[in-house]
Amino acid sequence: MVFRKAHRGVKFTLGMAVTLAFLTVVLVQLLAATYLRYIETGTDAILAQRTKEWAGDTPVEIIRVDVHARTKIAEIWVLLDLPSDAQYKIGSLDDFLPAAMKEHPFRKAARDVLGEDDKVVVRYQTRIAWQVDLATEAIDVAPSVDAVQED
Repeated sequence: MVFRKAHRGVKFTLGMAVTLAFLTVVLVQLLAATYLRYIETGTDAILAQRTKEWAGDTPVEIIRVDVHARTKIAEIWVLLDLPSDAQYKIGSLDDFLPAAMKEHPFRKAARDVLGEDDKVVVRYQTRIAWQVDLATEAIDVAPSVDAVQED
């Protein structure tokens, strides 16, 4: 009779140990995923802000920013407005960028946020943007998307 009670105690102890080990593994995985997502969300916001600061007065629309903390890769989708005369020129995007953007490379702005060993994938689309004054038919540079949405 004593042997049976001791046997039940061992089974209960082993069952609890296995259950706690399983719950510990699940909890560690959930905490790691939550921590990485927290880091990624904060870095997404900072990288988007630094991209806007880097662009300065040039109209840039950030479509999406994804930072993957585990793989150390960041992806940025950007729409860049080019001046209206860009449609008549042939050249790379670098030829159309304003001098202020060329003086401060995006690589440096991204490195300040992400670090030296991360990689950044920049996916950009260009669009020709201009503003037409209907009263005088004058064509000017289009304002920033943010400025139009605020008005």
